[in-house]
Amino acid sequence: MRPAVSEFLGLAPATDPQLQGRGFLFLTRGNSLHLTPGAAVSASLELGGEVLRGVLLAESALVRYDTRTWIYVQKDATTFVRTPVLLGPPLPGGWLITQGLRAAERVVTQGAQVLLSEELKPLTSLPD
Repeated sequence: MRPAVSEFLGLAPATDPQLQGRGFLFLTRGNSLHLTPGAAVSASLELGGEVLRGVLLAESALVRYDTRTWIYVQKDATTFVRTPVLLGPPLPGGWLITQGLRAAERVVTQGAQVLLSEELKPLTSLPD
């Protein structure tokens, strides 16, 4: 596949009825690839900005409580500790965790909400 450098013009004024995704308009000068009007093309975009570092984690591992986002990290065979995390952007397959989790840590990805409920149960019990 040969590249063609193009200039970004703006967002497309309408959504493609088949793709149902947002379109972008680019201007390619010279048409060295012999592109035709209306043809679908694949592209990769080089975007500026700072590099984000973190750990990709499934949405099911996240619990929200007291205005924060938490995960449960396994400390030993039977101990799980609720740990606050800082979310980066959502990504395909989950969220980028930018603070509060190291790549080597084991995290509960199924049943995290159940653990939170069990942890908070003593705080919500009604008096006899």
